[in-house]
Amino acid sequence: MNNRMRPVVDRSVVLLLLLVSTAIPVSTNRASGQAGSDQIRLEKVAEAPMGFTKVGGVRELSDGRLLVVDQLEIEGYLLDRSLNSRSTIARKGSGPKEYRTPYWIIPLAGDSSAIVDIGLLRLLLLDAEGQPYDVVSRERAGGGRILRLSHTYRYASDGGQYLYSEGANMEGSPGEYDRVDSISIERWRLGDAQRDTVAMIPYNWIGPHPFRPQPGWAVCSSGRVGIAYPDPYHVEIVTPGGDHRQSGLILHDPVPVTEEIKEAWLDLGDVLVHSALRGGGDGAWEVRSGGRRREPEAWPRALPPFLDDAVHCAPNEDIWIQRATPPDEPVLVDVLDGDGNSKGQVQLPANGRVVGFGQGVVYVVVKDPFDLEHLFKLRVPREM
Repeated sequence: MNNRMRPVVDRSVVLLLLLVSTAIPVSTNRASGQAGSDQIRLEKVAEAPMGFTKVGGVRELSDGRLLVVDQLEIEGYLLDRSLNSRSTIARKGSGPKEYRTPYWIIPLAGDSSAIVDIGLLRLLLLDAEGQPYDVVSRERAGGGRILRLSHTYRYASDGGQYLYSEGANMEGSPGEYDRVDSISIERWRLGDAQRDTVAMIPYNWIGPHPFRPQPGWAVCSSGRVGIAYPDPYHVEIVTPGGDHRQSGLILHDPVPVTEEIKEAWLDLGDVLVHSALRGGGDGAWEVRSGGRRREPEAWPRALPPFLDDAVHCAPNEDIWIQRATPPDEPVLVDVLDGDGNSKGQVQLPANGRVVGFGQGVVYVVVKDPFDLEHLFKLRVPREM
């Protein structure tokens, strides 16, 4: 489906790149917020033998099986608890139990889940076996504007009765939209168009350069919302009752924007393209080669502390924030407890990123030189 051919991957090379070990080193430093010398090792519980193109999210079921959404393959998968085998979820189409462009997957009550389908602007509901049983239309998904005008398709849930998403980044009627300088994090019940505003966060338009500093957020099972702010770098915890708690400033070493980082940003690679923006009739999404971005008028001197999709909440209510790091260097993750107190850092392999959690484990994908993502299930030490 991609219009670029991908070479066959020699998995022996990939294993060497991923340290060929049953553990991945984790460094912590509880004082400075920078990488320290104390080493903890995350035990590798399982590794998927097949690669993915772009994992949009995972959802662990109570028996250890794993639901995975691949954004660029435009597929949903169900993996066994060892990650060794997988089957597809539903099928592509516009029917009541089908998806067109699965992008996120979020937990609902029990082992039920929801796939955010940005192609059909709706939610596809999955039962405890990962099988589709119903859809929630755009109008029922917390109001039409959430899926229509949000600047991202960022969704989250507390795993129970509430879902969370970002409000619109534009106001007005079609053809007369005005940009806004802040957006809401909204809480709503499945099927209920009424929304509560949990918090307002600034919205920074891209402007003349890339790597905009933009707040990120995540929701914990208790309903706490952790919001990470890049400037100054800190975290705000919003409790279900509406109390706001601020963490201290989080120290970080700014990462200079090198020529290598610029080149990686300019080369889009394979991306999802909305065909309606290019004259398509039904608003479908497809994967095309993005080619190269236009050279910006100016580059920032340094990356912000973190980039998009960097904030996550672990089952124990810890907030994990993945740092912006140079290519091919170990990835640092700041870990804070549910009250915003620093617990140290986790170090992931180069080109790795967190895609979700399970009971006592974190799921990480690591991109290889052929742009394939390899999925790992790693045990999180109890002290973290």
